[in-house]
Amino acid sequence: MKTFQAELAIDIQTNLGEGPLWNEEHQKLYFVDIVDKKLYSFDEENQELKNWEFDTYTSAVAKYKNDELLICEQHQLLKINIKTNEITPLLQLDLAENIRTNEAKPDASGNFWIGTMDIEAKEKQGAFYFVSKNGKVKKVLNNLSVPNGFCWSLDNQYLYHVDSFDYAVKQFTFNRKTQSLSKGEVLFDLKKYLALPDGVCMDSLGRLWIALWGGFKVICFNPLTRKVEAIVLVDAPNVTSCIFGGKNLETLYITTASYGMSENELQQHPKSGAVFSCKIDVKGLLSNTAQLSI
Repeated sequence: MKTFQAELAIDIQTNLGEGPLWNEEHQKLYFVDIVDKKLYSFDEENQELKNWEFDTYTSAVAKYKNDELLICEQHQLLKINIKTNEITPLLQLDLAENIRTNEAKPDASGNFWIGTMDIEAKEKQGAFYFVSKNGKVKKVLNNLSVPNGFCWSLDNQYLYHVDSFDYAVKQFTFNRKTQSLSKGEVLFDLKKYLALPDGVCMDSLGRLWIALWGGFKVICFNPLTRKVEAIVLVDAPNVTSCIFGGKNLETLYITTASYGMSENELQQHPKSGAVFSCKIDVKGLLSNTAQLSI
């Protein structure tokens, strides 16, 4: 098994840093701070960090059109033009007051998928939704607790999905024509790691890179061999998500959180909430682009 050590990339203390996105057209890393309601952009070449503030929980960001990005707020989808800073509401989601969006991303066809959860992370209050390109919303999974990282297999036959409180990655058969999921089964049981699986991304070999909240690491899991093949050590306990980026998609960017940590814990782990990076000996995949026409 290979072991990598992540290095500090952005010296910042986010509250709940999440949802990293590499935009190859902009050559920038984007990520959110869910609790502080912010979207960040980072230009590594110029070491330039910018942010935009929103009104409610800001849980995810996706590529959209030209200079626009798709943003997931607590109860709605927005678009933001990063050149003009204009923010435009796109779609209101019919969610209860105590529910917020969490992990979200487009599929290969440009449709959008969103996980939701209780603001206080009460169990079995969340769900997983499909949003078609024309804005039609369909619930595809119910009774989830903290729906987190997800991605599709290279051949689009499967969706890999994390519900953090289950300590597992589940594999669903994905029907691209009907946009439905079936035959959900536990692909990878993570209980032995004593940490919650969080965000997930995929490399060009079809392996899953899984952030571990409370685990000080990202692990690389191969769905074919069902074995962990690499570990990335991180100098922060609550590792939230990861994405491949950089000019050759060979850099793994890793978000972390300081949320819920005591002053003593923050003194022990002062880099909590920072963004880390690590050169990996495999390339990642380009993120999908949302193609909503609403």
